[in-house]
Order: sequence, then structure tokens, then C-alpha cells
Amino acid sequence: MSDSARNAWYITLPAIFNVGWASVQIAHLSIAAQLSYGQRRRDNLVNTRNGFTYIANIVILVFALTLFLFVSNQRLQFRVMAITAMAVGAVTSMFYVCTINEPKLSA
Repeated sequence: MSDSARNAWYITLPAIFNVGWASVQIAHLSIAAQLSYGQRRRDNLVNTRNGFTYIANIVILVFALTLFLFVSNQRLQFRVMAITAMAVGAVTSMFYVCTINEPKLSA
């Protein structure tokens, strides 16, 4: 792969990821208004979501820092980081799906 093709790949992929991330964030913000009629409860939902987003970002950055300090092979760094992030994401998603009880729809 040429350098210009590699640069185009590394520019395009983060741009697509950012558009997807923004779409999810907007969808979550619009859902919070539908989940509750009370303004205080909606604010609490949004604040909780933002808090967990910040915690997730801080945890992944601290993990990356320690990984970069103790592992010198870049390929191994990427693999460990990617597998760990996907595993934690899968476990937390399954926890959410299995433990959150949604209200039943009425006729």
C-alpha cells in the first residue's frame, strides 16, 4: 500500500467513526427526553450517561498509557488494546441487556 493510500485510509476511517459516534450521542440525547416526563429525571439520565462516558474514556486512556509504558511492540499494543476494549464492551453490553428491565407495553 502506498503512503498516500495509507494516509487516506487513516484520515477516512476516523472521520467515519466520528460521524457514527456523533449519531449515537444524538440518538441517546433524544431518547432521554422520551424516557421520562420530569425534567429533573431527564437531567439525571443525561448526567449519568455523560458521567459513564467520561469514566469509560478515562479508563481506556489510563489503560493505554500503562500499556504503552510496559509493552514496546506496537503491533502487540494495538492487539491488546483492541481485544481488551472489545471484551469490556461486550461484557458491559451483556450486563446491560440482561439486567435492565424495560417496562412492558400495554394494549
